[in-house]
Amino acid sequence: MLTFLKKFLSLKPRVIPEPTAPYKVEAPVPASAEAVKAPVKCGCGRSSSGECVGLHALSAEQWAVSDKNPNKIVVEEKPIESTPVKKSPAKKTAAKPKTPAKPRAPRKPKTSS
Repeated sequence: MLTFLKKFLSLKPRVIPEPTAPYKVEAPVPASAEAVKAPVKCGCGRSSSGECVGLHALSAEQWAVSDKNPNKIVVEEKPIESTPVKKSPAKKTAAKPKTPAKPRAPRKPKTSS
C-alpha cells in the first residue's frame, strides 16, 4: 500500500492546454440549383402538366372513372327497386309446460383432518 502511495504522490500533474480559439459554428450551406431536383417528366399521357404524379400506376378501369381523367366515364347508378318478400306463415308450436327443478341434495359438511 505504501508503494502505491509513493508512486501516486510522485506523479507529475497533467496540464491540459487551454484552447486558443473558441469553437466555430458553421452556417448551413444554401441549397444549390443542382441539389434541387427538377420535376420528373412522365410519358404515360395521363398527366395534364406532363409531370409525373403517379397516374400511370392506375389500371385502365381505375383511370376510366378517375376524377383526373378529362374523358371520365360517368357511371349512372340505377336505384334498386324493392320487391316485396313473401313471408311463409309462421308455424305455431305448442308451448311446453315448465317442469319444476329437481331439489338439490344437501351439502356434506367439510371435515378438517
